[in-house]
Amino acid sequence: MTKLQKIIGGTLVSLSVSAIVIQFAVSTNSKNAKADEVAYLDASNSPELTNGEGTMTDSKGVTWEYYNAEDYASGHITIGHEGYFGISSNSAWGLSGIQSLRVDYTADAQSELWLLTSIDGVDWGEQLILQDNISTTLAKNWKYIRFYNYSSSNSSIDIDCLYIDSVCAETVASEDVDSAHSTQIATHSANLTVYSETSDVSPLGGSVEAVRFEKSGKESSNVTFSFWRTYTALEVANQKLEYDLKVGTNYGKTVELLSNNKTVGLVINSNDATSFISTPLGDNWYHIEIPMNAFFTFISGYDNDNVPPNNLATTVIDSVKFNVGTSTIDNLRISGSQCSMGFFNSPRYTPTVGSALWVKASWVGVLHSCTLTCSDETVAKPIPTTDGHLRNASPFYIKCLSSGTVTVTITLVVGYNRQQLPSITKTFTIS
Repeated sequence: MTKLQKIIGGTLVSLSVSAIVIQFAVSTNSKNAKADEVAYLDASNSPELTNGEGTMTDSKGVTWEYYNAEDYASGHITIGHEGYFGISSNSAWGLSGIQSLRVDYTADAQSELWLLTSIDGVDWGEQLILQDNISTTLAKNWKYIRFYNYSSSNSSIDIDCLYIDSVCAETVASEDVDSAHSTQIATHSANLTVYSETSDVSPLGGSVEAVRFEKSGKESSNVTFSFWRTYTALEVANQKLEYDLKVGTNYGKTVELLSNNKTVGLVINSNDATSFISTPLGDNWYHIEIPMNAFFTFISGYDNDNVPPNNLATTVIDSVKFNVGTSTIDNLRISGSQCSMGFFNSPRYTPTVGSALWVKASWVGVLHSCTLTCSDETVAKPIPTTDGHLRNASPFYIKCLSSGTVTVTITLVVGYNRQQLPSITKTFTIS
């Protein structure tokens, strides 16, 4: 069985924080092997490889692709550092009905076998590091799955067998992980009329159904969608909420996650937070992305301020609430695919001299390193993660030293493949 890599670095203690989050996620999202999981990929259907690459079509007609791989006489395949195997985007079929899966594999302690998921086989998002022979349900309804090796020791992982419980092959569609259906609406304002929309749908994701709203009167209105499954906060802590919105008149949007009708974390307002990322798609459609750590985080806290609740890890997230007018919502899901960073500090907050300021940055992916700098360290300077006042060794705090303005620059390395994100900056005025 593999062991999680301990991340050690003198420059960025935040690395150890992210390692704890990963380890927690593995233990809470996994379970022992199930008796009804059957061998799906093993030595009997290993691929033919040329220069480490190849494809294999399984008994259900699903095409698997292999990259940076080697033949493995005792099992299915061996994958090198940054190598992978998974369902090809060119496959005529994808897998559905996966209740759980597990991988029997051998690796050293510096290697991570990641489960990735995708709606199109092109844009991949991380789910978790798989433990040897331990089942997970996080592949459920994701028809494109991939198994990826990241090894700091540049070592290979031997894949003996992939076991899957309850699987069938179907044409690929994104609807299985899309909660934007009229049947998923839990509540809505009385001044909203709800329609199932099948013609004017999002241009993304091969959608076939959306939800359209028509508003009457001038009173505010909102809608709550139930997700197609429930999540714990820990399961999705490194992921994002995303959806597509068609709206003719621009207005400030508010988004909040719910647990049994109670708000989880912060309410995100598009007028206040650059963590609300809106990308125009044309024809009044916009793709909206909000990293989950803008709603809640496990690594904040200075003395008694902004300390995560003790029960946050196990808090169940079951729905999301939007303010809406006449509009259409499509492709609502939680995913781990990458997006840009943002900030969610309130523009109405003015830090004062002597205070500890939490620079509220958001991103998608497991955090591996953070570099935070201040433009004028006579005005403010980073608080080292070894500071005893920090409750969770957060690298996102600065100490306000004198009146003036200071620009904070943040650079992160995140994700299963250690991607360095483009740096972002924010200027604060300290009074």
